[in-house]
Amino acid sequence: MQLIRLEAKNVFSIGEISIDLAKKGLLLITGYSNDDNSGNGAGKSSLANHAIVWGLFGQTYDGSRGDSIINRNSGIQSGSVAITFQGVDGRVYQIIRTRNPNKLKLLGTTPHPNFVVPAVLGYPLDISHKLEKETQETINHLLGRDFASFIHSDLIGPGTERSFFRLSGPEQVSIIESLLPTTKLEEWAQTAKRRVKLLADAQEIQKRELAVCAGRKETLEQQLKNLTNENVRWRANNTSQLFSTKNLLKKVESEKKSKEDTLKGIHEEILEVRRNIPINLFVNQDPQKDKENLRDTKVTLEARVSSLTRLANVGVCNACGQDAPADKKAEAALNLANAKEELTKVNEKYIELSACVTSVSRLDNLQKQYNSISSTSYDELIGVYQKTIKECEGNTSPYEASILSCSEAIKQYEAEAQVIKNQMPIFETDLKWMEFWSKGLSTDLRTMMIEEICPFLEGRINDYLIKLRNPQFKVVVSTVKSLKSGDIREKFNLQVRSNHGADSFELLSVGEKQLVSFAASLAVADLAATQTRGKSHILILDEPFMGLHKNNCANIIEFLNSYDRSTILLISNEDELKSLVSNRVRVVKTRGVTWLE
Repeated sequence: MQLIRLEAKNVFSIGEISIDLAKKGLLLITGYSNDDNSGNGAGKSSLANHAIVWGLFGQTYDGSRGDSIINRNSGIQSGSVAITFQGVDGRVYQIIRTRNPNKLKLLGTTPHPNFVVPAVLGYPLDISHKLEKETQETINHLLGRDFASFIHSDLIGPGTERSFFRLSGPEQVSIIESLLPTTKLEEWAQTAKRRVKLLADAQEIQKRELAVCAGRKETLEQQLKNLTNENVRWRANNTSQLFSTKNLLKKVESEKKSKEDTLKGIHEEILEVRRNIPINLFVNQDPQKDKENLRDTKVTLEARVSSLTRLANVGVCNACGQDAPADKKAEAALNLANAKEELTKVNEKYIELSACVTSVSRLDNLQKQYNSISSTSYDELIGVYQKTIKECEGNTSPYEASILSCSEAIKQYEAEAQVIKNQMPIFETDLKWMEFWSKGLSTDLRTMMIEEICPFLEGRINDYLIKLRNPQFKVVVSTVKSLKSGDIREKFNLQVRSNHGADSFELLSVGEKQLVSFAASLAVADLAATQTRGKSHILILDEPFMGLHKNNCANIIEFLNSYDRSTILLISNEDELKSLVSNRVRVVKTRGVTWLE
């Protein structure tokens, strides 16, 4: 990265200034304020420090930003800075930053060698983004550094008040961390911590899900047990009903067969009885009356035979008791023979009719018995039993579907639980590693990096003290670790010893402090340079030599003339420096407005 040109208008104390910055070597910037009749407050820092830093990054070393950068003494309500620079990609760009209106532009002033742009577009090309933040990120990328790395690698601030030795331990660590990729480590650590929380939450969710699966599985298993018991009872009841119905069917079928056999016997007996009854008897509608009539006839005939027998044999009249004449006895004998013959016939007919009446009565009884038995129907009952048996044999348990569904649900929860169990070791491993990286990135690696920086800073500071011809000073850089409450905190411990007797930074003289602070600033700048993209060709020194002996001033100027920066802007009003640096510019401030002389 190389700054080529600075153009500033109405910013800080500047009125309007334009200055070339490329390959200027060591350039001393002095000044004088007509308002104070002094070299202080002339606007040197406004030119070589504030305008450049604000133009590049939108803020200054001392925190100025926004409308505070506008020079209110000029009467103009706006300000701007334009910086032309060569980026780390070798191409030339221009930053234009203004206030009122508030704008940031990035112009590409030279094309990419592999990109042909139509002539109608011309140059410069506006390559700004829609959002200022994105434009600034592009600028930082092209510069190869951001604000923090620039002010520590390319700018050494004024005096010893902001000297690395003057800072508190946390401030020292903060500066080192701002230069090292500890910010990225912290981002990674925070990411790891968030990941730890996410994994822990996910693990807790898994445990809850596993518990839910176990609970639901247990509930389903109890439900399955109840359904199985109900199914067993149902099957037992169904089997019992089937068995009892089959027995009933068998009994009814046996009764039916027995009935059929009985009816068959009765039917055959009816036929036999029918065969023994004269056909004409069936014509007579009242055989019993005929029987009674025959019995009456029989009785009459029997009486007549008795009477005729007495008359014919004894010869006594039945009516008067007197002896009957012979003719009457003969007639009586004839009539007796006829009566006996007729009685015999009546008796035969009576006996026959009695037998027939008995047979008819028997037939009637048999018919009634037949009708009585045949009126009992087993077919309907058999049909009911057969239907019941068919239903029992074809019945499907109403619990089978629920049992199957319950079993499938149990398998599903078992599968889900197994998936969770299979994932849990992975989550536990990930959580273990995330916890390891969370701790490592936030403490262990950070501590290691801070510890590794100590010998680097110590070697560079002592090397610069030798180059500045002050080898009598020795600096030791180390860290002190505090393990209170389980925390690890890094604190820089910078010890300065002088061969002349001083054994601490506070015991050094003002000039010695300034010299050691300058060497420390150069070492920190070297550390910052190792973390930036691309080599820097500029160094800004803002009043770094106040209180130095002229010999040390000469040593520093000699060192700076050989320092590996093509442009070094040295801001100072030290008279000793004016005779040592021939390349100078001077600013003058009048009525609050600074101009190049």
